[in-house]
Amino acid sequence: MEGISSRQNDRFIGLQLKRNSVMLRQQALVQELNEQQLASFVENYRRMVMYKNDFKDAERFAAAMAFESEVAAWLAARFPGIEHYRESELRARNVLRQRQGYKTLPTPDFLLKTPIELFGKTVNWLECKNYYASTDEKMQRKLGFIQTAVKYKKYYGSGVMLFKFGFNKDLKVPKNVTFLDFDLLLSSS
Repeated sequence: MEGISSRQNDRFIGLQLKRNSVMLRQQALVQELNEQQLASFVENYRRMVMYKNDFKDAERFAAAMAFESEVAAWLAARFPGIEHYRESELRARNVLRQRQGYKTLPTPDFLLKTPIELFGKTVNWLECKNYYASTDEKMQRKLGFIQTAVKYKKYYGSGVMLFKFGFNKDLKVPKNVTFLDFDLLLSSS
């Protein structure tokens, strides 16, 4: 699946945020993003780049958990009987590994016991991101989704990152990792 927007568009949005966020919604270049995507981008930009503590961490965590539940329901409906480990199970296994003196392993949201095929690609893991993935370099570093994708691919092979609010089409997606807009995925299922 293809992303939306562009690197130029994300850079423009970031510059406008520094100047005047009210004018942002009126600019022609941001019309490629819908209201939810724009709101996600703006929130991440303010929180990450401007270091604004908005005290909404609990709200963001609850929304992320709801998104993971939505993905779990989709996975069960689309691939009945497919078994997987959830992130919480992998974390518990890591505690045991540490006690035994072993290194911990990465913990994707869904580690499949048996790979599935999605859009002609083998999928071993799925990671859910409850935001819009931008090309803004500071945001990429702070959110760490590219590094996370590379780490999961290294340990578990090919996989999918699902973005609740889409992603920029100009992102450099790591090899053997697929970025998908979850809402578009639902509409194509």
